[in-house]
Amino acid sequence: MTIEPNPGGTLAPQPNFGAPGGPIDTDESVVADPDAAAGETPLASPNAGLRAENLALATRLREALLATDAAIAPELVTGETVAEIEASYAAAKAIADRVRESVRRESLAGGIVPAGAPGRSAARPLNARDKIRAGLSRSSGSGG
Repeated sequence: MTIEPNPGGTLAPQPNFGAPGGPIDTDESVVADPDAAAGETPLASPNAGLRAENLALATRLREALLATDAAIAPELVTGETVAEIEASYAAAKAIADRVRESVRRESLAGGIVPAGAPGRSAARPLNARDKIRAGLSRSSGSGG
């Protein structure tokens, strides 16, 4: 407390507001945390605006990350903050990379299957007698 003159000229102790040990304002209408009561204090609106802007930027980051790799399922990339979105994207990318590697290994192990009709064998010229003989051997070999 400090001692200051009163309007009557006498000295009287005056409380030091804000000083340690000074009087505490117990008015419950004053909100210490503007985030706790959005819209109740003028300080809450700038924070709410920043929150909305950060959420919009995080959503744009999520969309940009998903656009970089079509193999990543959008439901795997979640979060409301940049850090949460980046962490979930890293996990989803690791899953997609493992699947790609697995598919690549399977395709190498099984060999490459050509698309379309099977390859043709080298044709060799046959005379009439060889053609008839090959036809008869195929028809008798098929059980018919």
